[in-house]
Amino acid sequence: MGGLALFALSMGMGMPLLLVGTSAGHLLPKAGPWMEAIKAVFGVLMLGVAIWFLSRVLPGPMSLLLWALLAIFSGVYLRALEPATAGWGLFRKALGVTLVAYGLVMGIGALQGQSDPLHPLPSAQYSTAQPASAEELAFTRVDNPAALQAALRAAQGKPVLIDYWAQWCVECTRMDQITFRDPAVRKALAGYDLIRVDVTASGAASQALLARYHLAGPPAFIRVNANGRTAAVQEGYLGPEAFLRWLRGGA
Repeated sequence: MGGLALFALSMGMGMPLLLVGTSAGHLLPKAGPWMEAIKAVFGVLMLGVAIWFLSRVLPGPMSLLLWALLAIFSGVYLRALEPATAGWGLFRKALGVTLVAYGLVMGIGALQGQSDPLHPLPSAQYSTAQPASAEELAFTRVDNPAALQAALRAAQGKPVLIDYWAQWCVECTRMDQITFRDPAVRKALAGYDLIRVDVTASGAASQALLARYHLAGPPAFIRVNANGRTAAVQEGYLGPEAFLRWLRGGA
């Protein structure tokens, strides 16, 4: 599978170059004013990628505010605040106004503590009235092997859910915002002793914690029976329904 993936990548990158080369440049687009627009579009995309990387280390509302500023500036660049002309000028203004409006909505959401650009305002599913994080599920936080072992000993006689989590983990944030907020999930976890293993720091302690269950990284979940035996291990994000199926699997 790895070899096929690399082969597909090489073909995708190499074939266009071969086609352009064998055509003696006839397939190359002609330079013109439209290239300036292309450069602007790619510039915005690069800024978006930068914000996406920063969102791994910045607080959620701050990341959403950066998305809002990018959308507003892009809309202003598209002349959202200038008189419109017919044809493409009208389309450009409409797109600019849409971006400015969406940017303002994201800005309002950021001021209300929201963090998801796709759901910038509080709603039934993403309401600020709901728990802000999975910590309200009474997770016991540990960050070293000795603390994890002590937490497991303290939970003897009860089933345990171990949640491997990190501050920079985007999928961990999705788990907190979606899966662990789901009422059915919270009800199913009511009988579990919950342990959150914090591997934010990339040190020897985090590596030892990951090595205990042979994990590549967060998010990951381990279900431990009441007798202390590992029942199931799951790596990667799970939505509410998939998480419930995994949680209710054969012990």
